[in-house]
Amino acid sequence: MPTPIYEKHGTPITFVNTGGDKQLNLRNLAANAARRGAFVDRGTGASPGEYELRSYVQFAAAPTANQVVYLAIVQSDGTHTDGGLSFNETTDASITEAAFNSLRQVGAIIAHTAETAEKGMSFRVRVSSRYFTVAILNKTSVALANVDSVSAVVATPIYPEIQ
Repeated sequence: MPTPIYEKHGTPITFVNTGGDKQLNLRNLAANAARRGAFVDRGTGASPGEYELRSYVQFAAAPTANQVVYLAIVQSDGTHTDGGLSFNETTDASITEAAFNSLRQVGAIIAHTAETAEKGMSFRVRVSSRYFTVAILNKTSVALANVDSVSAVVATPIYPEIQ
């Protein structure tokens, strides 16, 4: 009989402008603007290689249906960072669309209806570097909501569990 391998979810890491674990200020993120979050330090020992990213956004006004908000993963060894982005464990930063396009894009949140209600999507990603964060590019025609903590990304480590 084969040995089953289950999944165990670790403690989520929330990237948000206030009240989370790592800063990522998506409040009022303008159309065609991008930001990267503060970096998470996974430490030097063994750590999970897979994460579930659950991302959600709200808009300040109704976007055109089928417009998109893109999500990317950013990794670093503390000195060299994907896309040449600045490394910081405590603050987020604005980045250009060109810089965002040099990152490993992992998914998209599609505004499937023209309304301000929350839109979200989840993705699985592999992380192999000591440090990582996420980046968001708002490619819709409207800004994200100008309200604290209604747009965020939650990274949950996934551990294999052999039974």
